[in-house]
Amino acid sequence: MEPVEGDAFMRAYYNGEIISHIAEGVTFVCQNPLSSVIRYTMTFVELQNVLCGSIQSHISKRMSNILFRNPVVLFGGVVQFQTMRIYDDASMHQMFQIYQHTRYQLPILELYVEFEVVKPREEMEEEEQNILGLPELENDIDIEDEFEANYELSDDNEDGDKRG
Repeated sequence: MEPVEGDAFMRAYYNGEIISHIAEGVTFVCQNPLSSVIRYTMTFVELQNVLCGSIQSHISKRMSNILFRNPVVLFGGVVQFQTMRIYDDASMHQMFQIYQHTRYQLPILELYVEFEVVKPREEMEEEEQNILGLPELENDIDIEDEFEANYELSDDNEDGDKRG
Protein backbone atom coordinates (compact mmCIF):
# COMPACT_ATOMS: atom_id res chain seq x y z
CA MET A 1 0.00 0.00 0.00
CA GLU A 2 1.56 3.25 -1.17
CA PRO A 3 0.87 6.38 0.89
CA VAL A 4 -0.71 9.33 -0.90
CA GLU A 5 0.08 13.01 -0.31
CA GLY A 6 -0.72 13.82 3.32
CA ASP A 7 -0.07 10.25 4.49
CA ALA A 8 2.94 8.59 6.08
CA PHE A 9 3.95 4.96 5.88
CA MET A 10 4.49 3.83 9.48
CA ARG A 11 6.04 0.76 11.07
CA ALA A 12 5.32 0.24 14.79
CA TYR A 13 7.49 -2.07 16.88
CA TYR A 14 6.19 -3.49 20.17
CA ASN A 15 7.02 -6.26 22.68
CA GLY A 16 10.59 -6.11 21.43
CA GLU A 17 13.59 -4.02 22.30
CA ILE A 18 15.49 -0.88 21.46
CA ILE A 19 19.10 -1.52 20.53
CA SER A 20 21.35 1.46 21.15
CA HIS A 21 25.05 2.27 20.99
CA ILE A 22 25.43 0.98 17.45
CA ALA A 23 26.69 2.74 14.32
CA GLU A 24 23.11 3.72 13.39
CA GLY A 25 22.51 5.22 16.85
CA VAL A 26 19.37 3.27 17.80
CA THR A 27 17.26 0.68 16.08
CA PHE A 28 13.93 -0.92 17.01
CA VAL A 29 13.32 -4.67 16.76
CA CYS A 30 10.38 -7.00 17.36
CA GLN A 31 9.01 -10.19 15.82
CA ASN A 32 5.91 -8.82 14.05
CA PRO A 33 5.98 -5.05 13.55
CA LEU A 34 2.73 -3.37 12.52
CA SER A 35 2.84 -1.64 9.15
CA SER A 36 0.22 0.97 8.40
CA VAL A 37 -0.47 4.26 6.66
CA ILE A 38 -1.37 7.22 8.88
CA ARG A 39 -2.49 10.78 8.05
CA TYR A 40 -0.42 13.87 8.82
CA THR A 41 -3.55 15.42 10.30
CA MET A 42 -3.94 12.64 12.86
CA THR A 43 -3.99 13.70 16.53
CA PHE A 44 -2.03 12.03 19.31
CA VAL A 45 -5.20 10.44 20.71
CA GLU A 46 -6.14 9.11 17.26
CA LEU A 47 -2.67 7.59 16.89
CA GLN A 48 -3.01 5.93 20.30
CA ASN A 49 -6.41 4.52 19.30
CA VAL A 50 -5.04 3.16 15.99
CA LEU A 51 -2.08 1.51 17.71
CA CYS A 52 -4.12 0.04 20.58
CA GLY A 53 -6.78 -1.24 18.18
CA SER A 54 -4.28 -2.73 15.71
CA ILE A 55 -1.71 -4.30 18.03
CA GLN A 56 -2.92 -7.32 20.00
CA SER A 57 -6.47 -5.96 20.08
CA HIS A 58 -7.64 -8.92 22.20
CA ILE A 59 -5.69 -7.57 25.22
CA SER A 60 -6.99 -4.60 27.25
CA LYS A 61 -4.15 -2.13 27.39
CA ARG A 62 -3.20 1.50 27.46
CA MET A 63 -0.31 3.23 25.76
CA SER A 64 2.51 4.03 28.18
CA ASN A 65 5.15 5.28 25.73
CA ILE A 66 5.64 6.05 22.05
CA LEU A 67 9.13 6.65 20.68
CA PHE A 68 9.96 7.92 17.19
CA ARG A 69 13.17 6.80 15.49
CA ASN A 70 14.37 10.30 14.66
CA PRO A 71 16.96 10.58 11.86
CA VAL A 72 19.73 13.10 12.53
CA VAL A 73 22.08 14.08 9.68
CA LEU A 74 25.70 14.27 10.81
CA PHE A 75 28.85 15.47 9.05
CA GLY A 76 29.20 14.28 5.49
CA GLY A 77 25.52 13.36 5.18
CA VAL A 78 25.79 10.38 7.53
CA VAL A 79 22.42 9.64 9.15
CA GLN A 80 22.25 8.47 12.74
CA PHE A 81 19.06 7.80 14.71
CA GLN A 82 17.96 9.03 18.11
CA THR A 83 14.73 8.38 19.97
CA MET A 84 12.20 11.15 20.31
CA ARG A 85 9.27 10.70 22.71
CA ILE A 86 5.81 11.35 21.24
CA TYR A 87 3.48 12.48 24.02
CA ASP A 88 1.07 15.08 22.60
CA ASP A 89 -0.16 16.76 19.41
CA ALA A 90 2.83 19.16 19.31
CA SER A 91 5.38 16.32 19.38
CA MET A 92 3.33 14.49 16.71
CA HIS A 93 3.44 17.61 14.53
CA GLN A 94 7.21 17.82 14.99
CA MET A 95 7.57 14.12 14.08
CA PHE A 96 5.56 14.63 10.87
CA GLN A 97 7.68 17.67 9.93
CA ILE A 98 10.86 15.62 10.35
CA TYR A 99 9.34 12.78 8.32
CA GLN A 100 8.33 15.15 5.50
CA HIS A 101 11.92 16.42 5.23
CA THR A 102 13.47 12.93 5.21
CA ARG A 103 10.82 10.75 3.54
CA TYR A 104 12.71 10.50 0.24
CA GLN A 105 15.78 9.09 2.00
CA LEU A 106 13.84 7.22 4.70
CA PRO A 107 10.36 6.34 3.42
CA ILE A 108 9.17 4.68 6.65
CA LEU A 109 8.27 6.46 9.87
CA GLU A 110 9.35 4.09 12.68
CA LEU A 111 7.77 4.04 16.13
CA TYR A 112 8.41 1.93 19.21
CA VAL A 113 5.28 1.44 21.34
CA GLU A 114 5.09 0.35 24.97
CA PHE A 115 1.84 -0.75 26.60
CA GLU A 116 0.52 -1.31 30.11
CA VAL A 117 -1.98 -4.14 30.46
CA VAL A 118 -5.25 -2.89 31.91
CA LYS A 119 -6.79 -5.38 34.33
CA PRO A 120 -10.53 -5.80 34.73
CA ARG A 121 -11.99 -3.81 37.66
CA GLU A 122 -12.74 -6.98 39.67
CA GLU A 123 -9.09 -8.08 39.53
CA MET A 124 -7.90 -4.63 40.56
CA GLU A 125 -10.25 -4.54 43.57
CA GLU A 126 -9.10 -8.02 44.64
CA GLU A 127 -5.43 -6.97 44.37
CA GLU A 128 -6.11 -3.82 46.42
CA GLN A 129 -7.72 -5.92 49.17
CA ASN A 130 -4.72 -8.27 49.15
CA ILE A 131 -2.27 -5.37 49.36
CA LEU A 132 -4.17 -3.77 52.25
CA GLY A 133 -4.57 -7.15 53.99
CA LEU A 134 -8.34 -6.83 54.06
CA PRO A 135 -10.45 -9.97 54.09
CA GLU A 136 -12.71 -10.51 51.14
CA LEU A 137 -16.26 -9.64 52.14
CA GLU A 138 -18.99 -12.04 51.15
CA ASN A 139 -21.82 -9.54 51.37
CA ASP A 140 -23.04 -6.53 53.32
CA ILE A 141 -25.48 -8.56 55.48
CA ASP A 142 -22.60 -10.26 57.32
CA ILE A 143 -21.13 -6.86 58.17
CA GLU A 144 -24.45 -5.59 59.58
CA ASP A 145 -24.95 -8.79 61.65
CA GLU A 146 -21.43 -8.51 63.06
CA PHE A 147 -21.97 -4.83 63.90
CA GLU A 148 -25.26 -5.52 65.68
CA ALA A 149 -23.73 -8.44 67.61
CA ASN A 150 -20.85 -6.32 68.89
CA TYR A 151 -22.74 -3.14 69.69
CA GLU A 152 -26.04 -3.01 71.51
CA LEU A 153 -27.96 0.19 71.25
CA SER A 154 -29.51 1.65 74.37
CA ASP A 155 -31.50 4.73 75.22
CA ASP A 156 -29.84 4.91 78.65
CA ASN A 157 -27.01 7.32 79.26
CA GLU A 158 -24.00 6.56 81.52
CA ASP A 159 -25.99 7.25 84.72
CA GLY A 160 -28.70 4.81 83.72
CA ASP A 161 -31.20 7.61 83.17
CA LYS A 162 -33.40 7.63 80.14
CA ARG A 163 -32.43 10.17 77.53
CA GLY A 164 -34.91 12.84 76.45
